[in-house]
Amino acid sequence: MVNLWRLLTTSLTAVALLFGHSGVSVAPPPTPADQTAIVLQNIASLVAISLPSSTFASSSALIPTPTLKPGLLPKLNFKPFKVSTATTSGAMATGAKPSTPAVVVSAPVKSAPLATMNAQTFLNATTLSFKEQREGPFEPVLTTNIGGGNTIVWNPTQTTSVGGTGTFAPSFSVSYSCDPPPDSPLPTASDQNPTFEVRTAYDCTVTLTPQTGADRTARSKDFSFTTPAGQLIVAPPASMNTVLANDENDGGIVFNNEDTNPVTITNLVVDVSYTALVGGTPLVLRFADPVTGLSLYDYHLENVPLDPGSTYTHTVTGIQVPLSFTVGAEKAKMLPVEILGVNRMSVLGVNPTVTVTLRNVVTNPFVERLILTAAQLSWSCVVPVGGFDPNATSGAFAAGNACLH
Repeated sequence: MVNLWRLLTTSLTAVALLFGHSGVSVAPPPTPADQTAIVLQNIASLVAISLPSSTFASSSALIPTPTLKPGLLPKLNFKPFKVSTATTSGAMATGAKPSTPAVVVSAPVKSAPLATMNAQTFLNATTLSFKEQREGPFEPVLTTNIGGGNTIVWNPTQTTSVGGTGTFAPSFSVSYSCDPPPDSPLPTASDQNPTFEVRTAYDCTVTLTPQTGADRTARSKDFSFTTPAGQLIVAPPASMNTVLANDENDGGIVFNNEDTNPVTITNLVVDVSYTALVGGTPLVLRFADPVTGLSLYDYHLENVPLDPGSTYTHTVTGIQVPLSFTVGAEKAKMLPVEILGVNRMSVLGVNPTVTVTLRNVVTNPFVERLILTAAQLSWSCVVPVGGFDPNATSGAFAAGNACLH
Protein backbone atom coordinates (compact mmCIF):
# COMPACT_ATOMS: atom_id res chain seq x y z
CA MET A 1 0.00 0.00 0.00
CA VAL A 2 2.91 2.35 0.76
CA ASN A 3 4.44 1.76 -2.69
CA LEU A 4 1.13 2.53 -4.34
CA TRP A 5 0.85 5.67 -2.25
CA ARG A 6 4.33 6.80 -3.37
CA LEU A 7 3.42 6.12 -7.00
CA LEU A 8 0.29 8.20 -6.78
CA THR A 9 2.14 11.02 -4.94
CA THR A 10 4.77 11.12 -7.68
CA SER A 11 2.09 11.08 -10.37
CA LEU A 12 0.21 13.96 -8.77
CA THR A 13 3.41 15.99 -8.49
CA ALA A 14 4.04 15.48 -12.19
CA VAL A 15 0.53 16.58 -13.02
CA ALA A 16 0.89 19.68 -10.90
CA LEU A 17 4.12 20.65 -12.66
CA LEU A 18 2.46 20.08 -16.01
CA PHE A 19 -0.25 22.59 -15.19
CA GLY A 20 2.19 25.20 -13.86
CA HIS A 21 2.21 24.41 -10.17
CA SER A 22 5.77 24.32 -8.87
CA GLY A 23 5.18 23.37 -5.28
CA VAL A 24 3.58 20.26 -4.00
CA SER A 25 3.62 19.41 -0.35
CA VAL A 26 3.53 15.77 0.55
CA ALA A 27 1.71 14.92 3.71
CA PRO A 28 2.74 12.08 6.01
CA PRO A 29 1.54 8.65 4.94
CA PRO A 30 -2.05 8.09 6.03
CA THR A 31 -3.40 4.98 7.68
CA PRO A 32 -4.11 1.88 5.52
CA ALA A 33 -7.86 2.60 5.54
CA ASP A 34 -7.27 6.20 4.49
CA GLN A 35 -4.86 5.00 1.79
CA THR A 36 -7.52 2.73 0.28
CA ALA A 37 -10.07 5.56 0.19
CA ILE A 38 -7.58 7.99 -1.33
CA VAL A 39 -6.51 5.42 -3.94
CA LEU A 40 -10.05 4.87 -5.08
CA GLN A 41 -10.72 8.59 -5.20
CA ASN A 42 -7.53 9.35 -7.13
CA ILE A 43 -8.16 6.57 -9.63
CA ALA A 44 -11.55 8.06 -10.32
CA SER A 45 -9.98 11.49 -10.72
CA LEU A 46 -7.33 10.22 -13.13
CA VAL A 47 -9.91 8.50 -15.27
CA ALA A 48 -12.01 11.69 -15.39
CA ILE A 49 -9.07 13.96 -16.44
CA SER A 50 -9.45 15.24 -20.01
CA LEU A 51 -6.27 16.87 -21.26
CA PRO A 52 -6.34 19.56 -24.03
CA SER A 53 -5.20 18.25 -27.38
CA SER A 54 -2.82 21.21 -27.81
CA THR A 55 -0.83 20.17 -24.74
CA PHE A 56 0.77 17.15 -26.59
CA ALA A 57 2.65 16.83 -29.79
CA SER A 58 1.48 14.24 -32.30
CA SER A 59 4.17 11.90 -31.09
CA SER A 60 3.29 12.24 -27.40
CA ALA A 61 1.92 9.25 -25.51
CA LEU A 62 -1.02 9.32 -23.13
CA ILE A 63 -0.31 8.98 -19.45
CA PRO A 64 -0.56 5.24 -18.70
CA THR A 65 -3.23 4.08 -16.29
CA PRO A 66 -1.71 2.75 -13.08
CA THR A 67 -1.62 -1.02 -12.86
CA LEU A 68 -3.37 -2.47 -9.82
CA LYS A 69 -1.80 -5.56 -8.36
CA PRO A 70 -3.70 -8.22 -6.43
CA GLY A 71 -4.00 -7.58 -2.77
CA LEU A 72 -4.24 -3.82 -2.99
CA LEU A 73 -8.00 -3.67 -2.70
CA PRO A 74 -10.16 -5.40 -0.10
CA LYS A 75 -11.80 -8.63 -1.22
CA LEU A 76 -15.55 -8.64 -1.67
CA ASN A 77 -17.47 -11.85 -1.00
CA PHE A 78 -20.57 -12.37 -3.13
CA LYS A 79 -23.20 -15.04 -2.52
CA PRO A 80 -23.87 -17.10 -5.63
CA PHE A 81 -26.83 -16.12 -7.72
CA LYS A 82 -29.95 -18.14 -6.98
CA VAL A 83 -31.01 -19.85 -10.17
CA SER A 84 -34.70 -19.47 -10.75
CA THR A 85 -36.52 -22.32 -12.47
CA ALA A 86 -39.42 -20.07 -13.40
CA THR A 87 -39.60 -18.90 -16.99
CA THR A 88 -40.83 -15.60 -18.31
CA SER A 89 -42.60 -14.78 -21.49
CA GLY A 90 -39.34 -13.44 -22.92
CA ALA A 91 -35.77 -14.37 -22.01
CA MET A 92 -34.86 -16.33 -18.92
CA ALA A 93 -34.07 -14.40 -15.72
CA THR A 94 -30.42 -13.26 -15.43
CA GLY A 95 -28.22 -16.03 -14.16
CA ALA A 96 -30.81 -18.77 -14.72
CA LYS A 97 -29.90 -21.71 -16.90
CA PRO A 98 -32.45 -22.19 -19.68
CA SER A 99 -34.47 -25.30 -19.01
CA THR A 100 -34.57 -28.11 -21.58
CA PRO A 101 -38.14 -28.71 -22.74
CA ALA A 102 -39.45 -32.21 -22.09
CA VAL A 103 -39.41 -34.53 -25.12
CA VAL A 104 -42.82 -36.06 -25.65
CA VAL A 105 -42.74 -39.36 -27.60
CA SER A 106 -46.09 -40.03 -29.17
CA ALA A 107 -47.28 -43.34 -30.57
CA PRO A 108 -47.00 -43.71 -34.35
CA VAL A 109 -50.09 -42.45 -36.05
CA LYS A 110 -51.72 -44.89 -38.45
CA SER A 111 -51.98 -43.34 -41.86
CA ALA A 112 -55.43 -42.36 -42.89
CA PRO A 113 -57.23 -44.35 -45.59
CA LEU A 114 -57.39 -42.95 -49.07
CA ALA A 115 -59.97 -40.20 -49.18
CA THR A 116 -61.41 -41.15 -52.53
CA MET A 117 -60.86 -43.98 -54.97
CA ASN A 118 -62.21 -44.18 -58.46
CA ALA A 119 -62.80 -47.49 -60.20
CA GLN A 120 -59.32 -47.62 -61.77
CA THR A 121 -57.37 -46.82 -58.59
CA PHE A 122 -59.50 -49.38 -56.75
CA LEU A 123 -58.64 -52.08 -59.31
CA ASN A 124 -54.95 -51.09 -59.39
CA ALA A 125 -54.81 -51.61 -55.62
CA THR A 126 -56.27 -55.13 -55.94
CA THR A 127 -54.32 -58.42 -55.84
CA LEU A 128 -55.48 -61.99 -56.56
CA SER A 129 -55.14 -65.15 -54.47
CA PHE A 130 -57.00 -68.46 -54.23
CA LYS A 131 -59.10 -70.33 -51.71
CA GLU A 132 -59.33 -74.09 -52.15
CA GLN A 133 -62.74 -75.55 -51.51
CA ARG A 134 -63.58 -78.70 -49.58
CA GLU A 135 -64.58 -80.34 -52.85
CA GLY A 136 -61.23 -79.53 -54.43
CA PRO A 137 -61.50 -76.68 -56.96
CA PHE A 138 -60.52 -73.08 -56.21
CA GLU A 139 -62.35 -69.83 -55.66
CA PRO A 140 -60.61 -66.52 -56.51
CA VAL A 141 -60.07 -64.05 -53.67
CA LEU A 142 -59.44 -60.37 -54.46
CA THR A 143 -57.87 -58.16 -51.80
CA THR A 144 -57.93 -54.36 -52.24
CA ASN A 145 -55.66 -52.09 -50.21
CA ILE A 146 -57.69 -48.94 -49.53
CA GLY A 147 -54.98 -47.25 -47.47
CA GLY A 148 -54.23 -46.82 -43.80
CA GLY A 149 -53.71 -50.55 -43.36
CA ASN A 150 -57.32 -51.25 -44.38
CA THR A 151 -58.31 -53.84 -46.96
CA ILE A 152 -61.45 -55.11 -48.66
CA VAL A 153 -61.64 -58.84 -49.45
CA TRP A 154 -64.12 -59.81 -52.15
CA ASN A 155 -64.88 -62.46 -54.75
CA PRO A 156 -65.96 -61.45 -58.27
CA THR A 157 -67.90 -64.70 -58.71
CA GLN A 158 -69.96 -64.05 -55.57
CA THR A 159 -70.02 -60.25 -55.27
CA THR A 160 -72.42 -58.01 -57.17
CA SER A 161 -71.16 -54.81 -55.52
CA VAL A 162 -68.12 -53.72 -53.53
CA GLY A 163 -67.13 -50.58 -51.63
CA GLY A 164 -69.65 -48.08 -50.36
CA THR A 165 -70.33 -46.64 -46.94
CA GLY A 166 -67.70 -47.34 -44.32
CA THR A 167 -65.12 -48.71 -46.77
CA PHE A 168 -63.49 -45.39 -47.79
CA ALA A 169 -64.38 -46.01 -51.42
CA PRO A 170 -67.45 -45.42 -53.58
CA SER A 171 -69.85 -48.24 -54.27
CA PHE A 172 -69.05 -50.22 -57.44
CA SER A 173 -71.09 -52.84 -59.24
CA VAL A 174 -69.02 -55.91 -60.18
CA SER A 175 -68.98 -58.00 -63.34
CA TYR A 176 -66.42 -60.43 -64.76
CA SER A 177 -65.68 -62.72 -67.68
CA CYS A 178 -63.09 -65.54 -67.97
CA ASP A 179 -61.50 -67.60 -70.71
CA PRO A 180 -62.07 -70.49 -70.21
CA PRO A 181 -65.21 -69.98 -68.11
CA PRO A 182 -65.18 -71.30 -64.54
CA ASP A 183 -67.06 -74.49 -63.70
CA SER A 184 -70.57 -74.54 -62.40
CA PRO A 185 -70.72 -76.44 -59.09
CA LEU A 186 -72.29 -79.87 -58.78
CA PRO A 187 -75.79 -79.89 -57.31
CA THR A 188 -74.43 -81.78 -54.28
CA ALA A 189 -71.61 -79.31 -53.60
CA SER A 190 -71.85 -77.29 -50.41
CA ASP A 191 -70.69 -74.16 -52.28
CA GLN A 192 -72.86 -73.28 -55.25
CA ASN A 193 -70.56 -70.57 -56.64
CA PRO A 194 -68.49 -71.03 -59.84
CA THR A 195 -65.09 -72.63 -59.27
CA PHE A 196 -61.75 -72.84 -61.09
CA GLU A 197 -60.04 -76.15 -61.82
CA VAL A 198 -56.59 -77.02 -60.47
CA ARG A 199 -53.46 -76.48 -62.58
CA THR A 200 -55.43 -74.56 -65.19
CA ALA A 201 -54.59 -71.27 -66.94
CA TYR A 202 -57.28 -68.58 -66.93
CA ASP A 203 -57.59 -65.05 -68.22
CA CYS A 204 -60.27 -63.04 -66.42
CA THR A 205 -61.40 -59.44 -66.78
CA VAL A 206 -63.02 -57.76 -63.77
CA THR A 207 -65.09 -54.62 -64.40
CA LEU A 208 -66.21 -52.05 -61.82
CA THR A 209 -68.87 -49.43 -62.45
CA PRO A 210 -69.27 -46.61 -59.88
CA GLN A 211 -72.76 -46.35 -58.41
CA THR A 212 -72.16 -42.99 -56.73
CA GLY A 213 -70.31 -39.79 -57.55
CA ALA A 214 -70.01 -37.69 -60.68
CA ASP A 215 -67.77 -40.16 -62.57
CA ARG A 216 -69.81 -43.25 -63.49
CA THR A 217 -67.30 -44.57 -66.05
CA ALA A 218 -66.75 -48.35 -65.95
CA ARG A 219 -63.13 -49.48 -65.54
CA SER A 220 -61.59 -52.93 -66.04
CA LYS A 221 -58.49 -54.87 -65.03
CA ASP A 222 -57.19 -58.08 -66.57
CA PHE A 223 -56.06 -60.95 -64.30
CA SER A 224 -54.10 -63.78 -65.94
CA PHE A 225 -53.23 -66.70 -63.67
CA THR A 226 -52.74 -70.44 -63.34
CA THR A 227 -54.40 -72.14 -60.41
CA PRO A 228 -52.22 -74.15 -57.98
CA ALA A 229 -52.06 -77.92 -57.61
CA GLY A 230 -54.92 -79.83 -56.01
CA GLN A 231 -55.08 -81.31 -52.54
CA LEU A 232 -54.88 -84.85 -51.18
CA ILE A 233 -57.65 -85.58 -48.66
CA VAL A 234 -57.16 -88.58 -46.36
CA ALA A 235 -60.21 -89.78 -44.42
CA PRO A 236 -61.88 -92.95 -43.15
CA PRO A 237 -64.41 -94.59 -45.46
CA ALA A 238 -67.98 -93.38 -45.45
CA SER A 239 -69.04 -96.65 -43.78
CA MET A 240 -67.33 -99.76 -42.39
CA ASN A 241 -68.13 -102.60 -40.02
CA THR A 242 -66.95 -101.34 -36.63
CA VAL A 243 -68.01 -104.44 -34.63
CA LEU A 244 -64.93 -106.18 -33.27
CA ALA A 245 -64.92 -109.88 -34.18
CA ASN A 246 -62.54 -112.68 -33.25
CA ASP A 247 -61.23 -113.34 -36.73
CA GLU A 248 -60.86 -110.58 -39.32
CA ASN A 249 -61.89 -106.91 -38.92
CA ASP A 250 -61.84 -104.94 -42.13
CA GLY A 251 -61.64 -101.18 -42.44
CA GLY A 252 -59.76 -98.76 -44.62
CA ILE A 253 -58.31 -95.31 -45.28
CA VAL A 254 -59.51 -93.33 -48.33
CA PHE A 255 -57.02 -91.22 -50.30
CA ASN A 256 -58.79 -88.71 -52.54
CA ASN A 257 -56.36 -87.11 -55.01
CA GLU A 258 -57.91 -83.88 -56.30
CA ASP A 259 -54.85 -82.93 -58.34
CA THR A 260 -54.49 -83.45 -62.08
CA ASN A 261 -51.24 -85.37 -61.49
CA PRO A 262 -51.05 -88.86 -59.95
CA VAL A 263 -49.48 -89.26 -56.50
CA THR A 264 -47.77 -92.28 -54.91
CA ILE A 265 -48.14 -93.04 -51.20
CA THR A 266 -44.77 -94.24 -49.89
CA ASN A 267 -45.07 -94.23 -46.10
CA LEU A 268 -47.61 -93.90 -43.29
CA VAL A 269 -47.21 -93.10 -39.58
CA VAL A 270 -49.88 -94.61 -37.30
CA ASP A 271 -50.68 -95.05 -33.60
CA VAL A 272 -52.44 -98.21 -32.36
CA SER A 273 -54.28 -98.87 -29.11
CA TYR A 274 -56.23 -101.95 -28.02
CA THR A 275 -58.06 -102.90 -24.83
CA ALA A 276 -59.18 -106.19 -23.26
CA LEU A 277 -57.48 -108.44 -25.81
CA VAL A 278 -55.26 -111.33 -24.82
CA GLY A 279 -51.57 -110.58 -25.18
CA GLY A 280 -48.98 -113.13 -26.24
CA THR A 281 -51.15 -114.66 -28.96
CA PRO A 282 -50.75 -113.41 -32.54
CA LEU A 283 -52.43 -110.05 -33.13
CA VAL A 284 -51.58 -108.41 -36.46
CA LEU A 285 -52.20 -104.97 -37.99
CA ARG A 286 -52.23 -105.45 -41.76
CA PHE A 287 -52.24 -102.96 -44.66
CA ALA A 288 -53.43 -104.66 -47.86
CA ASP A 289 -52.92 -103.79 -51.48
CA PRO A 290 -56.01 -101.91 -52.81
CA VAL A 291 -56.00 -103.95 -56.04
CA THR A 292 -54.85 -107.45 -55.13
CA GLY A 293 -55.82 -107.55 -51.45
CA LEU A 294 -52.41 -109.02 -50.60
CA SER A 295 -50.45 -107.73 -47.64
CA LEU A 296 -48.31 -104.66 -48.20
CA TYR A 297 -47.12 -104.53 -44.58
CA ASP A 298 -47.82 -106.45 -41.34
CA TYR A 299 -47.12 -105.17 -37.84
CA HIS A 300 -47.38 -107.50 -34.84
CA LEU A 301 -49.16 -106.03 -31.82
CA GLU A 302 -49.06 -108.93 -29.36
CA ASN A 303 -45.94 -107.61 -27.64
CA VAL A 304 -47.01 -103.96 -27.44
CA PRO A 305 -46.47 -102.74 -23.84
CA LEU A 306 -49.26 -101.89 -21.43
CA ASP A 307 -50.39 -98.28 -21.22
CA PRO A 308 -49.76 -97.18 -17.59
CA GLY A 309 -52.62 -94.69 -17.81
CA SER A 310 -55.35 -97.15 -18.82
CA THR A 311 -56.48 -100.51 -17.47
CA TYR A 312 -56.02 -103.57 -19.73
CA THR A 313 -54.85 -101.25 -22.56
CA HIS A 314 -51.79 -101.59 -24.80
CA THR A 315 -50.54 -98.59 -26.81
CA VAL A 316 -47.85 -98.03 -29.42
CA THR A 317 -47.19 -94.76 -31.27
CA GLY A 318 -45.24 -93.73 -34.36
CA ILE A 319 -45.39 -97.01 -36.28
CA GLN A 320 -43.62 -96.50 -39.62
CA VAL A 321 -45.50 -98.27 -42.41
CA PRO A 322 -43.41 -98.50 -45.61
CA LEU A 323 -45.56 -99.26 -48.65
CA SER A 324 -46.16 -98.08 -52.16
CA PHE A 325 -49.37 -97.59 -54.10
CA THR A 326 -50.46 -94.89 -56.55
CA VAL A 327 -53.61 -92.79 -56.60
CA GLY A 328 -54.46 -91.57 -60.10
CA ALA A 329 -55.13 -88.00 -61.13
CA GLU A 330 -58.48 -86.80 -59.77
CA LYS A 331 -59.11 -90.30 -58.42
CA ALA A 332 -59.79 -91.79 -55.01
CA LYS A 333 -58.49 -95.08 -53.64
CA MET A 334 -59.05 -96.92 -50.36
CA LEU A 335 -56.18 -98.63 -48.54
CA PRO A 336 -57.63 -101.67 -46.67
CA VAL A 337 -56.64 -101.98 -42.99
CA GLU A 338 -57.24 -105.21 -41.06
CA ILE A 339 -56.94 -106.45 -37.48
CA LEU A 340 -56.29 -110.20 -37.40
CA GLY A 341 -56.23 -112.73 -34.55
CA VAL A 342 -58.47 -111.02 -31.98
CA ASN A 343 -58.78 -112.92 -28.68
CA ARG A 344 -60.87 -111.36 -25.92
CA MET A 345 -59.81 -111.33 -22.30
CA SER A 346 -62.03 -113.20 -19.80
CA VAL A 347 -62.70 -110.02 -17.82
CA LEU A 348 -66.26 -108.92 -17.11
CA GLY A 349 -67.23 -105.27 -17.55
CA VAL A 350 -64.33 -104.39 -19.88
CA ASN A 351 -65.22 -103.86 -23.53
CA PRO A 352 -62.71 -104.98 -26.20
CA THR A 353 -61.62 -102.16 -28.57
CA VAL A 354 -59.02 -101.52 -31.26
CA THR A 355 -58.17 -98.06 -32.61
CA VAL A 356 -55.80 -97.17 -35.48
CA THR A 357 -55.02 -93.45 -35.91
CA LEU A 358 -53.22 -92.10 -38.98
CA ARG A 359 -50.72 -89.36 -38.04
CA ASN A 360 -48.84 -88.63 -41.27
CA VAL A 361 -48.62 -89.53 -44.95
CA VAL A 362 -45.48 -89.36 -47.12
CA THR A 363 -46.01 -88.94 -50.87
CA ASN A 364 -44.03 -88.81 -54.08
CA PRO A 365 -44.11 -86.16 -55.43
CA PHE A 366 -44.55 -84.09 -52.27
CA VAL A 367 -48.13 -82.91 -51.79
CA GLU A 368 -48.36 -79.34 -50.55
CA ARG A 369 -52.01 -79.61 -49.53
CA LEU A 370 -52.35 -82.76 -47.47
CA ILE A 371 -55.53 -82.83 -45.39
CA LEU A 372 -56.02 -85.50 -42.70
CA THR A 373 -59.72 -85.55 -41.92
CA ALA A 374 -60.27 -87.57 -38.72
CA ALA A 375 -58.31 -90.46 -40.22
CA GLN A 376 -59.07 -92.85 -37.36
CA LEU A 377 -60.40 -96.41 -37.56
CA SER A 378 -62.10 -97.94 -34.51
CA TRP A 379 -63.59 -101.34 -33.77
CA SER A 380 -65.34 -102.27 -30.54
CA CYS A 381 -67.94 -104.52 -29.00
CA VAL A 382 -70.00 -104.46 -25.81
CA VAL A 383 -70.06 -107.57 -23.64
CA PRO A 384 -73.03 -107.59 -21.23
CA VAL A 385 -72.06 -108.01 -17.60
CA GLY A 386 -72.45 -111.68 -16.72
CA GLY A 387 -73.35 -112.59 -20.27
CA PHE A 388 -70.01 -113.78 -21.59
CA ASP A 389 -69.10 -117.36 -20.79
CA PRO A 390 -65.63 -118.27 -22.02
CA ASN A 391 -66.39 -121.96 -21.46
CA ALA A 392 -69.61 -122.02 -23.50
CA THR A 393 -69.58 -123.68 -26.90
CA SER A 394 -72.91 -122.33 -28.13
CA GLY A 395 -75.22 -119.43 -27.60
CA ALA A 396 -75.10 -115.71 -28.33
CA PHE A 397 -72.33 -115.03 -25.83
CA ALA A 398 -70.25 -118.14 -26.33
CA ALA A 399 -66.59 -117.91 -27.10
CA GLY A 400 -66.15 -116.52 -30.58
CA ASN A 401 -69.60 -114.97 -30.72
CA ALA A 402 -69.78 -112.40 -27.92
CA CYS A 403 -68.51 -109.48 -30.02
CA LEU A 404 -70.70 -110.32 -32.99
CA HIS A 405 -74.02 -109.45 -31.29
